[in-house]
Amino acid sequence: MFYNALRVDQIIISLEKIQFFAEGQIEKGYYIGKVTMNKVSDMFSSKDQKRELKVYNVTFHDGARTRLHYHESDQMLIAMEGEGMVEILEKVEQTKDGKYELVIAESAHFSNGEAVLIPAGRIHWHGGIKGKGKFSHIAILRNVNTMWL
Repeated sequence: MFYNALRVDQIIISLEKIQFFAEGQIEKGYYIGKVTMNKVSDMFSSKDQKRELKVYNVTFHDGARTRLHYHESDQMLIAMEGEGMVEILEKVEQTKDGKYELVIAESAHFSNGEAVLIPAGRIHWHGGIKGKGKFSHIAILRNVNTMWL
């Protein structure tokens, strides 16, 4: 009988602790309204290594949201505090008066402990709901590109 054995003295373990639920820094550019983000996956001392996952703790203040964007991987959002929303865009249509209108394919509200999965390549936005106060979620996705529109 063959065994695949691993000697304990050959294992190098480097565990670090970080403050996951800290509110983080104010983010600008990709957001509408006040948004703070704790870039959890960037906080480890070995951040020069390419990580498999990106993990963020994001807080949207009173109706703030992301701009339209999409990811090259699926994205999971887990609501931690308050109530938030996510909308997936179906298409953009031009109206008779020459303006443009967004056609939403799917829309969902989610709150404390609920999660949504946004498929790769789907144009979407997510954030808080005006008048509902703060909304925080954890965002988890592969370490691939995000395209902001």
